[in-house]
Order: sequence, then structure tokens, then C-alpha cells
Amino acid sequence: MLAAAFVSGLLLSAIAGAQFNKAKAETLGPPTFLSTQSAFPPNMIIISSPQNTTYHAHSIFVNFTVTVPNAINDVGYSVDNGSIQRITNLVKVSEVPVPYGEILLPPYIRVTYVGTFFLDDLSEGNHSLTIYQGYFYTGKWQRYEIALWTTAQFLIDTGPPILKILETETNTSSQLIHLNFTINEPASWMGYSLDQQTNVTISGNITLGGLPEGSHNLIVYANDTAGNMVSSQTIFFTVETERELQPEPFPTTLVIASVATVAVISIGLLVYFKKRKH
Repeated sequence: MLAAAFVSGLLLSAIAGAQFNKAKAETLGPPTFLSTQSAFPPNMIIISSPQNTTYHAHSIFVNFTVTVPNAINDVGYSVDNGSIQRITNLVKVSEVPVPYGEILLPPYIRVTYVGTFFLDDLSEGNHSLTIYQGYFYTGKWQRYEIALWTTAQFLIDTGPPILKILETETNTSSQLIHLNFTINEPASWMGYSLDQQTNVTISGNITLGGLPEGSHNLIVYANDTAGNMVSSQTIFFTVETERELQPEPFPTTLVIASVATVAVISIGLLVYFKKRKH
């Protein structure tokens, strides 16, 4: 048992001397104590912040707890499955005795640590934050072995979405118009207004039919998941229906001229034949 404890002490000393990437973390006031569900909480990581929600800032506060046997080893974090950054500002907030045999090494306690720091310069969109507890080995076979981890999902949204109607013909010879538009983030609602009328809810690109002849204008609206509303540019277009072609009347002048021509030819032939008889 003493030999095992000695080996454990050497391992923890080696881990403490390992070089990690410096985390963007700082202590932010007194820690928040973990409220456990039992007298002997299991090994766990709980992320209190961020939650699965939308944040309207590019910097968010991170608050988490780690509960492990005896003493903490290496704790780190990664954003969007990136490289693991070491967290060095952990604060021990509790020690809970556990029954003999539940853990392998003395002094048979389970300890809880709290970590806090800020995540800065987050881009717009969906993100994930993963907190790890593990062991970092240096030397030829340098590696980070993860024992515990947990992940929080969240969204950064600081402004309205970008909505744009794609190029549309300004004149059409039919009573149909194809409404095609783009939006740069998920929308909770979309709609359009034709000629300043009441908004009509849509789920995406559509074709408008039965439009009356004449000039029209159209605007598309959208709400993102954070409640920001945006409107597109106004599109102006004209519907020109094709009129059925009417047959032109036969020219009367031509008919009269043709009749007169036939009459002249007939008189000439009659005179010719009379002269032949004489």
C-alpha cells in the first residue's frame, strides 16, 4: 500500500511539472459550491456555464466543477474540438470521505474543485465547450489520457441575420414570379409582403402565382432564433400578360382594286373577240 502511494506521489509530481498551453482563465471571485445528490458523489464534471442557450456577446463566462478521488490531476478545455488548453486556477471547495475499498488509494476521500474563466473572441454561430480531466505524460510518448469529460453546446448571436433576395426579373410576361432568397443563419420565422399587404408566412423559396397585371413590390422578412428581425431590400417588378392576337380585317381597298382589274380585263377581251368576228 505504501509503495502504491509512493508511485502515485511520483506520478502527480511529474504531471505537475508538465508544460501545457496556457489557458485563457482567471479567478472570478468566490467559487460556487457543488450541491451533491448524495454524501458520496461519483466522479463527474458539471458545467454550470455556459448552458445550452443563446448568448448575445462574443465573450462568455465559464464555471464548472470537477469531482475526483483524492486529488485533482490535469484539467483542460477545448472549444469546438480544438486543442486542449490547461486550466490552472482550480479551487478546492470540498472533501468527502468515502468507504474503504471504493477507491484504490488512501486517504479515501473524494474532492471537488471549481474552475472559472472567460472565453473571449467567440465568432457568430454554434459552439461547443468540452472540459477534460485526465493525465498528461511527457517524454518520447507524450500524450494526454482523458479520464472524464463533458460538453456544453451554445450559440453566439449578437445581431440580426443577413437576408438577401436573389436577382429577379423586373418584367415578366406571365403571372408567376419565383421568390428566391438567402439567409446566413437559422430562422425561427420567415415571410413576405406583396404590395405592402399583410405578411404571409413561408418556409423557404416559393413561386407566387395569379399576380394581376401591373407594377408590384415585394419584401421578405425573417426572425433568427435569438429574436432578431431583418427585412430584405425591396424588389420592384411588372407583370405584363400576353394578349391574344386578333385577325386583321381583309383590306377593302385591295378587294375593290381587284374587282376593277377583273372588269377591265373582261371588257378588253370582249372588244377583242368582237373585232375578230368582223
